[in-house]
Amino acid sequence: ENIKNELNLKIIADKFGLTYKYLSSKFTKMIGIGFKDYVIAKRINEAKKILESEESKIISIAYDVGFQNLSHFNHIFKKLTKFTPTEYKKIIKSRINTNE
Repeated sequence: ENIKNELNLKIIADKFGLTYKYLSSKFTKMIGIGFKDYVIAKRINEAKKILESEESKIISIAYDVGFQNLSHFNHIFKKLTKFTPTEYKKIIKSRINTNE
């Protein structure tokens, strides 16, 4: 719900009266990955959904899912998907056109 906002585990811990270390440890234990990696994965998954369903500019998508820097978004997207956002968009379009 707040994926495009700045998400900071320290602020969240303070909001719930917990220590940063405790919340970080519990989060990692329950989810299986660290908070920062979880947020990044969620942002990239949201970006993929937008790329699959809308004709938006890559820079708009990057900002809409919470990245503050286009090159960082492109780097992380490629790291997690093996494709740049532009390549991913082309692949999705070609699959849609093939199925029509």
